[in-house]
Amino acid sequence: MSSGTTKREGDTLQKRGVTWVLLTAFVLGFQVSWTAPAQDRSIPGDPGDIPIPVSEPDWHCPVRTGASISQGNGGSGTHKDDRSKYSWDYDVSSGTPVVAARSGVVEECFVLSNIGGADLEFTGDSNHIRIRHSDGTVSEYFHLSKNRVLVRLREFVLQGELIGYSGATGWVTGPHLHFGAVKNGISTPIRFSDFPANDGVPEKGQSHGKPSPPRVPQDLITAYKRHYRACLEADERDWPDIGIELLRGVRRRPKYSSYYYDQVLEAYERRFLERSKEIAGDLLKSESLNAQDRFLLSRLLSSLKGTKTLKEDLARLSAKQNQILEEDRDAVKPSGRTIKALRKAMKLECLEEYARSGTLYLSVHRKKGAACGEFPLEQFRRVIHRYRQSFEEELDRLKDEADRCLPKHRPVVRRDTEHVAKRFISLAREWRKHVPEDRQEAEELLADVEKVYRGIMEKTSR
Repeated sequence: MSSGTTKREGDTLQKRGVTWVLLTAFVLGFQVSWTAPAQDRSIPGDPGDIPIPVSEPDWHCPVRTGASISQGNGGSGTHKDDRSKYSWDYDVSSGTPVVAARSGVVEECFVLSNIGGADLEFTGDSNHIRIRHSDGTVSEYFHLSKNRVLVRLREFVLQGELIGYSGATGWVTGPHLHFGAVKNGISTPIRFSDFPANDGVPEKGQSHGKPSPPRVPQDLITAYKRHYRACLEADERDWPDIGIELLRGVRRRPKYSSYYYDQVLEAYERRFLERSKEIAGDLLKSESLNAQDRFLLSRLLSSLKGTKTLKEDLARLSAKQNQILEEDRDAVKPSGRTIKALRKAMKLECLEEYARSGTLYLSVHRKKGAACGEFPLEQFRRVIHRYRQSFEEELDRLKDEADRCLPKHRPVVRRDTEHVAKRFISLAREWRKHVPEDRQEAEELLADVEKVYRGIMEKTSR
């Protein structure tokens, strides 16, 4: 069915409180680079200064395997209005890979829905992606599966890149992919260069063959973007040493040095090295170091070991550490195992693995907290509150789905609720148990969460 954002859909979404994140800065053409938000630090070669590539003029099939058309342009079903007149419905089962028809920047991404049906009530429940291209057109991909979208807001995507998987969310009678392009909010005609018949316009009943793969292998794209997101977090937290460690985990290949995210990661590497030198310099200038500073010194020595461009700085830091231990016999040096555990927790946090990072932070705080100052506990609290925010948003969405879902959706909503709640409740119980000063807050949170959790499970078990 047509999935253009109608007034009804907009009103429905607003009423249900669904969070829509839009690209607020309008990108003119992409010949002009999109600039990242201002940082407190200014280092040459900022990743945000790298220009976003211009979209190619050709359109390719948005289904990686190719598919037949169940409804074409101006279809008698739902492709009639100004928003969807020049759209296609691809007849695919749930879980079919969906790819970008052209390169561009993700302008909108909604991925939280489990439900869909033939009633207009489900119009606002369609998981979807919108990608803006450099000629001002925006391609739209609707009815995707929940949590199987592989791209994020503002990210650049290549033509043929895997962006998600088809599903049956929103206003649908069955699984399919709704695809089309709009310009200034109006459906616009396009022609596919990989469809030779009908002047590039597939019609109902015709088969649209599979598109060409992206010019960079998909596994490499996935690895680059995962580490790019982690670098964003490490940079925001001012953890350049952790950023350098993260970058060691991605194998960059000279063959793809022109790829946008290869250039971005290279810029981050330069940025992290420069910032690490600055921090090392500050530590070396300081006459006395508190527990937190001593932990930072130990962390830098451990994280940056073997970094050739920082060899001299690391040697001086090591000498400084030895001097501190000689002058202050009461000074506590974190063990190598403790530093390793904290570095791992920080990397996991940057990679958005909050349950695992929170557990590690708490473990270090309980066992070796004095050697690292307040750092482990501060980071644990940060993780639990950040995790809590995303968890509560997800739980609210699941509560809404439990109230409105069809009988066929109940097992999915129930399973999703169990999956989402299990890890968070376990971590919150550890918080209550091992951080006495936060016990009341943890108990109140657990009581609220468990009440909502039980309510959802009761509704979906009928």
